[in-house]
Amino acid sequence: MYKAQGRLQDALASYDRAIELSPNEPTLYFNRGNSLRALGRVKDAIHDYDYAIALNGNFLNAYIARGNTRAADGDFKNAEADFDRVLAVDPMNNAAIANKLALAKLREKPSHETLRQSIATTTK
Repeated sequence: MYKAQGRLQDALASYDRAIELSPNEPTLYFNRGNSLRALGRVKDAIHDYDYAIALNGNFLNAYIARGNTRAADGDFKNAEADFDRVLAVDPMNNAAIANKLALAKLREKPSHETLRQSIATTTK
């Protein structure tokens, strides 16, 4: 409810309380991770996805969310490992397939540093 209204801090507080009451419920960590990611708290989000996965090793949406978060943070290797884990369990998982394709495209694009070096080299 709070998250849909853009009240992410309130959502976090609700998830914190729910986790106190049900500390072994992986969905709570997953949802809190999504809120943390929306707030730009990448490391905290990844930690919550890790915990959700530790509680349920077949929580495929947690692998996908963690992979997306890692990819957005530039950790392509571990993002790909997350998508591969999903595809090992569900080879036709559309989200994992699409994310792996998007990740491949991201890897093809040169970084800002590569572009700067290329420009510096060609202008000498």
